[in-house]
Amino acid sequence: MDQQPIVAFLYDFDKTLCTTDMQNYAFIPSLGMTPGEFWAEANGFGRACRMDGILAYMFTMIREAERRGRPFTREDLVEKGRSIVLDGPFFDKGATDTIRFGKLGSGEIAVLRFWIENASEQPAAITSYTRSCGCTSLTFSKEPIAPGEARQVEMTFDSRGEYGWQLKTVDLRFAGAARPLRLFVEADVR
Repeated sequence: MDQQPIVAFLYDFDKTLCTTDMQNYAFIPSLGMTPGEFWAEANGFGRACRMDGILAYMFTMIREAERRGRPFTREDLVEKGRSIVLDGPFFDKGATDTIRFGKLGSGEIAVLRFWIENASEQPAAITSYTRSCGCTSLTFSKEPIAPGEARQVEMTFDSRGEYGWQLKTVDLRFAGAARPLRLFVEADVR
């Protein structure tokens, strides 16, 4: 019997963690489609087939990836999820995102790298950060990220003295932004 992969999607229905549909950031552009084109296709398919909208967009993700010869694997989706996109409204409203370290052994010091992509029309420069716990730290460049560019940031989580499920916050301050980018940092320390 062939083993079929199991895929799980988590969705932020009320947009409390993300300002737009998560697929708009990296997955849809990787197909060579605009979000408008993708959602029109997915919603049209769902209506034509009298299908639940969520199942319709998930099916459309798989179908369009296959049509375009694009990978649709866990690894590819994880990689696409490593970018945090700053758009124009970010500079007025701020934003939130989540960094997940997963399971860590007690005493383990883990490092995770992610990208901050500037999708706004102005440069974005990290000026400072504050954290809820000394167990987290960031390494970043203070050089401005030009519009359309991305820069890698490194976060370290030191699990020494931490046990069980951890939820910490790190606020990144950007020049010219009224509010920070708040990162929720999760780890399960065993």
